[in-house]
Amino acid sequence: MSEIKRPVTLVACGILMKEDGGFLMGSRPEGKPYAGYWEFPGGKLEFGESVHQALAREMREELGLMVKDSAPWVTLEHDYPHAYVRLHFVRSWDWMGVPRCLEGQSAGFFDKDHLPDLVLPTDEPIRRFMHLPLHWLRLSASLSDWENRLRAAAGRHADALMVEGECVAELAAIKRLALELGIKEVWVHAKADEAQQQVADGVFVHAAEELSLVKNARLAVPALPDHWAEFEKAGALWAYSTGVQVGSSAWQKLFLANPMPIYLSGVVLDDEKPLRRHGAQGWIETI
Repeated sequence: MSEIKRPVTLVACGILMKEDGGFLMGSRPEGKPYAGYWEFPGGKLEFGESVHQALAREMREELGLMVKDSAPWVTLEHDYPHAYVRLHFVRSWDWMGVPRCLEGQSAGFFDKDHLPDLVLPTDEPIRRFMHLPLHWLRLSASLSDWENRLRAAAGRHADALMVEGECVAELAAIKRLALELGIKEVWVHAKADEAQQQVADGVFVHAAEELSLVKNARLAVPALPDHWAEFEKAGALWAYSTGVQVGSSAWQKLFLANPMPIYLSGVVLDDEKPLRRHGAQGWIETI
C-alpha cells in the first residue's frame, strides 16, 4: 500500500457471483461523484462494522439482497479527488434475492469478457484479476522426466503451468505439449534467462530478492504480507501461498491487505468450490 497522506475511507465492495460466472455490478446514481460509472456495489464501513457486515447492510439497503456469507479477495487503494479510499473487495456465492434498484441506480449481471465500458478506476484491476487461470500445475523435473510428468497430469485439466528447475531448458517443447493438453498459459521461474522469460506467458519469483531478475511484464510472487507494497510496486498480478494452512490464522492474515489475488499451493482438488469461503483465487498442484 502507498503512503497515506489523507484520511482513509474504508469501503466494502461486493462481487456477488452466480454459478455461471456472472457477477453483479451497479451504476453510480446522479448526485454522487463519478455518476454514471459502473462499480461493484457496496459502501462505507460504519463504526464497529466488519467488511461483511457493511456489505450485507449495503446490499440490503441499496439492492434488496440478502448476503449470507462472503470471503475476502483483494484490498485496493485509490486517491480520488473527493476521498482516499481503501476498498475491501469480497466475493460471495451465498446470497439471495433479485436486485432492486432502491437508490435510483442501474444494476445488471456481467461476465469477465463483457464488462461495462465506463468502470471506476479502482475497479479496473479487477478486470485483470478475473481473467487469471483457476487451476495451475507446478512442474520441476529433470530433462528426462518432465514429459512423462506432464502427460501423466493430462487428466487434471489444468488451465496454466508453472515451470522451474532444469526442465526450463525445454521450454519450447513444454509449451507445445501444454497447448496440446489444453493448458493455456506457461510461466517460468525468474532464474530462466531473458529469452526464455520473454517466450513465457509470465514469470514467478520465490523471494523479493529475485525481483531484479524479472524480464517479463506479468509477474507472480509469494504471498508475503511484509512485502505487499514492494510486490505491488513491481506490478505483481497474483500471489501464491507458501506453506500456510488454508483457514488458519496465518492464512487469514494474508488477506488483511493483499493487493492481488492469492492461490493456495500444494493441494490436489477437482474444483474451486471448497476454496470459495477461504478467499483463494484458485489452486496450484505440484506434479
